[in-house]
Amino acid sequence: MDRTKIKCRMALINIKIKELQQYHDLIEGYLQDDAFDADTLEAIEDTLLAIENSALTIKSKASSTWLMAHSAKDKMAEEAKNNENN
Repeated sequence: MDRTKIKCRMALINIKIKELQQYHDLIEGYLQDDAFDADTLEAIEDTLLAIENSALTIKSKASSTWLMAHSAKDKMAEEAKNNENN
């Protein structure tokens, strides 16, 4: 069960990383625009805010997934130890 949960969380993290890449591409597009005005700057700021929020989500999910994986690893080690003693 833990492996399935970890796989699901890793898939969600991958989706968020793809989202960040799309934001990065969007900002590059804005920066290459010759008509650099207040609207463009506002769009860049909005995109950067979305990037920041996505990055925080990724960090949270990655930390949670790391803790879950570490817990599963400890559980497996404990079970292996118990099996050796029996």
